[in-house]
Amino acid sequence: MDTRTVPGGGAPVTAPVTVTWTVEAINESLTVPAGTFSCLKVHRVETPSPVDTTGGDNVYWFARGIGKVKETGPELHELLGYYIP
Repeated sequence: MDTRTVPGGGAPVTAPVTVTWTVEAINESLTVPAGTFSCLKVHRVETPSPVDTTGGDNVYWFARGIGKVKETGPELHELLGYYIP
């Protein structure tokens, strides 16, 4: 459980927020515009609360040494390219 304070029209609102992270895969092959990666896939679900009445439902794919390569939810984010110095 997390607590967030969000400024409103009046006094800031502080409320508990419950977020659940679930590992769905540890070696999933994923292809995005930047290439094909072996990824950790995690699912994040946030229950609605007084500070965010919509909650959230997102899935993330992370590649070792790269970071987040894809995110789905209300918006789609995919890695277009990367550089490793």
